[in-house]
Order: sequence, then structure tokens, then C-alpha cells
Amino acid sequence: MSGTQPSAAAPATPPGAPQPGQPPIGSSPATGPSQNLGKMAQGIQAAGALLKGMAMVMAMVGPETPLGQSLNKAIADVGKNIPPGAASPQGEQNFMKQMALRHTQMAPQQAAVAGAQRPPGAPPPTPSPAMAA
Repeated sequence: MSGTQPSAAAPATPPGAPQPGQPPIGSSPATGPSQNLGKMAQGIQAAGALLKGMAMVMAMVGPETPLGQSLNKAIADVGKNIPPGAASPQGEQNFMKQMALRHTQMAPQQAAVAGAQRPPGAPPPTPSPAMAA
């Protein structure tokens, strides 16, 4: 013998046991969570409807006004993220119906909050002409 001793081997892990630094088998999902593509499409439809509304407002106030310039910038920034043809007229109509339904559902809560903010004995507020139409 040459006088050298064999070095002590590191303890081997049994087959099937997790390696140090790795999570145990079955503790992580095989695939990650996926995004809800239906919600994504619905959001794109809503953004398209909002863009159309912002364009209408910009036409009312004029593109040369400070508000018109801000709207123009916002339309350009948001429009970059909406593919052409992604927002259909039917999708915009669905969005508007959904917003009207939410407004109708929230009206009693909004009235209760407005009533709670009035001083005692104060007459109820008169509706604005825009709300009457």
C-alpha cells in the first residue's frame, strides 16, 4: 500500500429521496396557474369601449385644449395595447349594459350614503337634469 487512506465518501441519499435544496416530490404543481383568457378578452372589450368614449369626449372639448391633449395622449398609450379589431361593437354594447346594470344595482347604496351625509332635517337633494334624462 502506498500509505494513503481512502477519503470518506459523503453519505449517499437513498434513491427517490429529494436532493438537498430541492422541494419534495409532489409539493409543487406540474404546471403554473394560467390566466383567465375570458377575463382578458372582456377587459380588452371594456378598454375598447372606454377608448371610444374618450375619443368622443376629445371631439367635444377639442384636441387643442389641455384636456383634449391629455385625452389624445391617453388614447395613444392605451391604444397600443389593444390589437386592431379586438373590440367589437357587440363587446362594447355588452360593456355598456354591464355598467348600466352595476349603476342600477348600486343606486340604493349610493342613496343611503348620500342620505347619511345630509344634516338632520335637511331636504333631500334635487336630481340634476342629467340624471333625469
